[in-house]
Amino acid sequence: MRGIKEGDGTQTRLWGACVVLGQLWSVLVETSELERFDPDSEKKIAESFPSIAGSPDAREFLISGISPLGWRQVFGKDASDG
Repeated sequence: MRGIKEGDGTQTRLWGACVVLGQLWSVLVETSELERFDPDSEKKIAESFPSIAGSPDAREFLISGISPLGWRQVFGKDASDG
């Protein structure tokens, strides 16, 4: 996944290819959250990136690499549907 800072640099857009569809998808996170993120930590993604806590699609993409369209193709429903 690659990141590009946006606006005044307080946010970073993380880009990656959906592992199901291969299409690019992105998630916008706070740059400060990304700078503090430790992939070896036992913290959950929602704890590490509170700015996306209200977006099940963004959270799932960071966890699994599956975009919302990929999720619907595999599971027939949205990530927010459980």
